[in-house]
Amino acid sequence: EISLGLVGSEMCIRDRYWSPDLFATLDYKNDDEYIEHYRELFTDTVRRLSRSHAPLAIEVSGGLDSSAIFAVAEHLESDAQLLAPNCSGYTLNFSGDRHADEIAYCRAVGTHLGKPIAEVAPAFPPVSQYQDSANFFRDISQYPNGAMAENELRMAQVDGSRVLLDGIGGDEWLNSGRVYYQDGLNQMHFGQVMALLGDDIKHSGALISLWWLIRSAGLLSLPNFAINIARTIRERFNGDNDDGQRWLSSALKEKLLIQQAKQTRQPPNQVRLPSQHNGLATLQDAYIARSHYINDRYAAGFGIEARRPFYTVGMVQFSFMLPTRLQFSRGIDKYTHRRAMQGLLPRIVLERQSKAEFSTTFDHHLRQLRQHFADEIFDRRDDWINKDQAVRLLETYLSEQHPGLPMWLLWSLLLCDNIFDHRHVQR
Repeated sequence: EISLGLVGSEMCIRDRYWSPDLFATLDYKNDDEYIEHYRELFTDTVRRLSRSHAPLAIEVSGGLDSSAIFAVAEHLESDAQLLAPNCSGYTLNFSGDRHADEIAYCRAVGTHLGKPIAEVAPAFPPVSQYQDSANFFRDISQYPNGAMAENELRMAQVDGSRVLLDGIGGDEWLNSGRVYYQDGLNQMHFGQVMALLGDDIKHSGALISLWWLIRSAGLLSLPNFAINIARTIRERFNGDNDDGQRWLSSALKEKLLIQQAKQTRQPPNQVRLPSQHNGLATLQDAYIARSHYINDRYAAGFGIEARRPFYTVGMVQFSFMLPTRLQFSRGIDKYTHRRAMQGLLPRIVLERQSKAEFSTTFDHHLRQLRQHFADEIFDRRDDWINKDQAVRLLETYLSEQHPGLPMWLLWSLLLCDNIFDHRHVQR
């Protein structure tokens, strides 16, 4: 959606400029035709987004998605179809950090393509840099796992690039999980459902596979009103018990519930398949939209426009049309994407199932700020938070190896505290 302010008026109009066609289908005869369609679409998407008068920069983490973008761009350049003078890959070298280190995968991509990828040390900006930026924008500036790319962006800038492609969106639009049972039962494709069950039994065992099918059948049999009631109860329950909200003050919880109630949800009878609810939720996810905005603004600070092939209209629409059995198949996620990239990427990347984890970028600062939270911020912001729960949140963060949500909440609190600190307000 987009919000437009009217000149000479205090009114703000919200308008939706695009929505996926939920009833469009691709009725191909076999899996290979879907895969070929995807390969052509993905290649053309990278080609279109490569348009630049300057060298094209590509972020290559060593993961499946960004590596695929780089591989396609390199082949487009070799075939004189790239819409930029040339392309270069950049990666962060986390050697020595077993959770964040992806350099072996990245080097394998470079070797496979015969095109070296520039390795850059990750950045760990001081807390003051985040605070100064937050104060300047009066907004969350950047999270540490985004700011770690500072040296990468700076190198691309020095090399003359003005456009950077990244792999954000691959996890959202190339993978569906095991919702194919619900879709198959909904369409009454019982033969297909049994074939999928057979594949799951072969790869995961009979008991868990039967449970997946039974659970899907149970969810599908619930009437729409029951699903809506269950969803409302779950949201209410989570509002009081989920770690993401438990630490908030009662006043902020109430405000949050009011805002959540305003969120529009696609009515169940306006989707073609049950799985489409997940895609619609992703499109309407406020945090995802917010993170894109923050990342775009951060890259713009280096004179670089960040572009995301997986978030283009064509790629998102394709995700809604591609049968979910071809997004997750035989225990393999991103099935169609992996099949389409065969030959373009080395096997070690094509078959990769692991994901890097970058909590080290948060730990670099947060663990040193434990007393600042406990002795200052928690007391100063008692109108925002439930102090007892906030202390537990901090303890959870400090005690867990991969703290996940707590580190995001604490970092956001740190910067919000800075933004609203009257000593830093500039008018």
